[in-house]
Amino acid sequence: MAQGSEEDVVRRLKEQGGILLMVDGVQFDNKSPVLYLVWDAISGEPLFGERKPYRGKDDLVPLLEKVKAMDVPVLGAVTDKEKGLVPALKKVFPEIPYQYCQTHFLKNAALPMRDDLGALGESIDRRAKRVGKIGRALHERGVESIESENYVFPDVENQARELPSTIEDEQFVAEVCAMVRHASRSSGRAPLNPPELVRHEALEKLRKYAEQAAAKKGAPDFCRDSQRP
Repeated sequence: MAQGSEEDVVRRLKEQGGILLMVDGVQFDNKSPVLYLVWDAISGEPLFGERKPYRGKDDLVPLLEKVKAMDVPVLGAVTDKEKGLVPALKKVFPEIPYQYCQTHFLKNAALPMRDDLGALGESIDRRAKRVGKIGRALHERGVESIESENYVFPDVENQARELPSTIEDEQFVAEVCAMVRHASRSSGRAPLNPPELVRHEALEKLRKYAEQAAAKKGAPDFCRDSQRP
C-alpha cells in the first residue's frame, strides 16, 4: 500500500495543515512478518503499509522516509514504545513533538483493577445464568419476549410510577429476563469504560426495577428466591 504517494492525498493533507503521524505494527503469529501501518490521525487517512521481517531501527527508517518524502508538514507523532520504532522515528523526524500512545499508558494504569474486574465478570456470569434459568422456565411455559439490541434500561429512580402493579405478569418477567441477557453481554471499552463495570451497572438497574415491582404485590413462585447471586 502506498496511498500517501497519491497527489490528491498529499493535497488534502496539506490543506488540513499537516499530518499527526501514527505508526504501529501488527503480527498475526510468531512466524509472520510484522505489518507496519502508517496513517494520519487527524483525517484517518492511511498512508503506507509494509510487511517487515525484522523490526530494528534501520528496517523501519525507509518506511518513515516515505512519509517525509511526501513533503507534508508532520505536526507530531504517536507510537508505542517499540524498541526499533522509537529511534527510527527520532532519526527521521528529530524535531517534531513525539509522545507514546495514551491507550497503552491507560491500560498500564488500569492493571491494579484487573483482579477486581475479573471477579466482577464472574459475578455477572453467575447472575446471568440464574436469570437464564427463569427465562428458560418461561420459555417452556410458552411465554416469550421480544429480543432487541436497543433496550433502554429503566431509570428506576425516576420512573417508578411506570412499574406494573404486579410481576405476576409472566410477560413482564420474560421481558426483564431478556434485558438481563442483553445487559450481561453489553460492551464497554477498557480501560476507561470496562465492559465488566458497564454490565454490572446495567444489571443493578434491572435488579432495582424488579425489586420495586416485586414489592407491589410479590413475585411468582419461580422468582421467589431472594438470595442474591
